[in-house]
Amino acid sequence: MARSITQYRVFIATPGGLDDERNAFRKTLETYTASDAEPRGVTFHPVGWEETIGGVGRPQELINEDLRQCDYAIFLWHDRWGSPTGNGATVGTEEEWNLAKLGRSEEAIAVYDDVVARFDAASEFAVREQVAEALFFKGLALGKLGWNEEEIAVYDDVIDRFGAASELALREQVAKALFFKGLALGQLNRREDAIAVYDDVIARFGAASELDLREKVARALVGKGLALSVPGRREDEIAVLDEVIARFGAASELALREQVAEALFFKGLALGQLDRSEDAIAVCDELMARFGAASELTLRVKVAEAFIVKGIALGQLGRNEEQIAVHDELIARFGAASELALRKKIAEALDFKRGLLGALGRSEEEISVLNELIARFGKDEDPALKAIVRKAKKRRALRMKAHGSKTESQ
Repeated sequence: MARSITQYRVFIATPGGLDDERNAFRKTLETYTASDAEPRGVTFHPVGWEETIGGVGRPQELINEDLRQCDYAIFLWHDRWGSPTGNGATVGTEEEWNLAKLGRSEEAIAVYDDVVARFDAASEFAVREQVAEALFFKGLALGKLGWNEEEIAVYDDVIDRFGAASELALREQVAKALFFKGLALGQLNRREDAIAVYDDVIARFGAASELDLREKVARALVGKGLALSVPGRREDEIAVLDEVIARFGAASELALREQVAEALFFKGLALGQLDRSEDAIAVCDELMARFGAASELTLRVKVAEAFIVKGIALGQLGRNEEQIAVHDELIARFGAASELALRKKIAEALDFKRGLLGALGRSEEEISVLNELIARFGKDEDPALKAIVRKAKKRRALRMKAHGSKTESQ
């Protein structure tokens, strides 16, 4: 007799070296399913990296996709966090943890406190590294809760404990703690304190040759530039951003190229704020020339943003036809993109273009652009795109009504 069975997928995440524990978990889950769960119409299916089907792309991302399809996740550690994955996260288990916790920051803080309490006095390097990791992630969790003062205090703890360490892994934790402390200070609008922290990153690690530390220096310089992004200090901001470009402009590593692109983008914005529109256009052109052929999404998004900033600068100069042409070039270049970040830029470009056409009194062309915007994004579920579409529909209704009235009077 046929009956309905509900299956739950349970992901098991561990660093290497815990094969016996992984096997025990699987056997226990299978035994429980057979003896207790299945008779009640439920099955629990164990999932881990062993089931991940090989394919194109970074192996950890394939594992992450399997995790996204699971209903539950079990994490198990012993004496290490895991192995590097090459995607910014320290190790694979960290990526899996970040995916699985889904904002449960208060529970995460309790876990990190437990790690620190258990291993606080340990002298072994591997254990000290785990304590530093736990403290850093506690800081991030506090930041997600909006508890910035407490977040900063935890980063200070990392810096006090490990600031004099010579081991690369601990130096990286100190660099991360300093950088995120700068971000937290910025959230509190303590700009001068943030600048001082970014300067500390640069002073401590400016001569480092390791990529992770060089990246933190580049990020700290960009962060310092943004902290200077206030009236009266734009020239200082531009000077700092120029330092990023000078230091890392020839780098081939993606992490550093991303920071150069960020620096060029923010420099273009700063020049626009100073009414140096021609210079802003030149910087946008430089960004496009450097990264226009890039295949990485982060760089493609920055190129798209450069088009938008260039369009704004052309508008400031009253070069309206060129401004429209720049938006059209952006749409032509990225219009077929499926990535949400690029689709948002296309929507922004169309919105800018229709606004300009409306201001120029070219209502028929404006309606045509509104129709294109609605046709492209009318079924998107992203909140930002839905808001743009709603605005476009209202604008189109008003324009068509006004255009119809004019037609009738002619």
